[in-house]
Amino acid sequence: MNLIKKTIEKYNKIPVTIKAAFWFAFSIIIVKAMNFLTMPIFTSILSVEEYGSLNLFLSIESVALIFSSLYLFYNVFVSGMHKYEDDEYNFINSLQTITSISTVVLFLIYLPLHTFIDNFTKIPLPLMIFMFVDLFFTPSYQFWMARQRYKYKYKSVVFVTVALCLTTLIANIVSVMVFENKLYAKIISTVVVNCSFCVFFYFYFCIKGKISQNKEIRKYIKYALKFNLPLIPHFLAAYVLNLSDRLMIGYLAGEREAGLYSVAYSISSIMIFVNTAINQVVPPWFYKRMDDKDYGSINRICRIVLLFIAVINLLLILIAPELIKIFSTNEYLEAIWVVPPIASSGFFIFLIDFIANAEYYFDETRKTKWISIIPAILNIILNYFLIIHFGYIAAGYTTLISYITFAVIRYIYMKSIVKRHGLHKGFIGWKPILIIAIVFLLLSSVSLITYNYVVVRYSVFGFLFLLTLTVVILKKEKIKNYFKTREINPNEESV
Repeated sequence: MNLIKKTIEKYNKIPVTIKAAFWFAFSIIIVKAMNFLTMPIFTSILSVEEYGSLNLFLSIESVALIFSSLYLFYNVFVSGMHKYEDDEYNFINSLQTITSISTVVLFLIYLPLHTFIDNFTKIPLPLMIFMFVDLFFTPSYQFWMARQRYKYKYKSVVFVTVALCLTTLIANIVSVMVFENKLYAKIISTVVVNCSFCVFFYFYFCIKGKISQNKEIRKYIKYALKFNLPLIPHFLAAYVLNLSDRLMIGYLAGEREAGLYSVAYSISSIMIFVNTAINQVVPPWFYKRMDDKDYGSINRICRIVLLFIAVINLLLILIAPELIKIFSTNEYLEAIWVVPPIASSGFFIFLIDFIANAEYYFDETRKTKWISIIPAILNIILNYFLIIHFGYIAAGYTTLISYITFAVIRYIYMKSIVKRHGLHKGFIGWKPILIIAIVFLLLSSVSLITYNYVVVRYSVFGFLFLLTLTVVILKKEKIKNYFKTREINPNEESV
């Protein structure tokens, strides 16, 4: 009992930022794991054509969401919550008003053109209508999640995220087994469950931030559009950068190669989800440190977290063969050679997102679209020439090269912004980042040699794991002090 009590006491002393990052990562991994583990159920029930149509539907909805929501639940949300925290519900309601109007406008544009669009996308009108219903309510759920993350309310985020995932999976499995049209059953059950959750948050924000009482709605709408409209090309370019590999492999190398690459990408993307979870708690902490002019903490945390991300990615790379064996068959084992470059890309994705906080803090988003478009175009060009000559494995390295380019360009742009705002030259210094990145890339490359030597590979894995654990234990107090931030008011409403 004393051990349990001491463990609870130690846990309670952990800064809320670290606990939030852990639980956000946990919820994302659990959701992705459940989706991954249930994938064989749907691939066995749905035909190949139906499964292809399902993925096409999801891809089209992802693109449509960029235009219907303008991704207002991302960067501008954090910036606005920081700037208008005393009037947060009216600010959120203003964002929700924009997404509602833009979704309706998008639907009105679609209706007269639906015959042409439906033939082009091969998605029938009834499913498109369900898609637009989903697009209308989804932003409200995302606004609620973004608000909880901003305030480090990780308990509610974990509960709702896992509950939504479990409910959706159960509804999907039951519906595809009961109804004859499996594709319609899968999509409609997903939309119905999602909207059942989202509609609550939609009306919650309508009630909390009434338009009639929102005196600043025009100011908030103008602020949000000015901030986020220049970012639309950036979001599209990021989507292209994320998706172009698989599309071009299927076109240039074949469907088998595209399947192999997709499995390797799914394994590697585990760390991308962890990176995303960590980055969800960084912006409010970053803004607070910027307000306090505590640039030293920003520099230290950048180095610490980058080092942590590098080690975790290396551990993932070392056990990649076993992960592929667990989640697929031996037929996919050759895909292990794609894991190191894709997993390494996750390191640079985190770096890109971290340094971008300076752009959003100073509302400097005008040139962000060009920063994203350049690596996206580079990725497409490299894929076209290298996949033809070296096969699908080359796509992993084109992705890595593109993200390294993305990180370099974004870092240069960040430095120009902070210099313009009078910050000293040492703000997020490039030397420690360069050293960590070079060592990480070298070790990632060397890890390929160990794939044929299990004993060597697990010896390296064990050494890195124990070294990381030792450093965390010895330096835990310093790490806690770095992450200390404003306390959350326990009396504040939990919803």
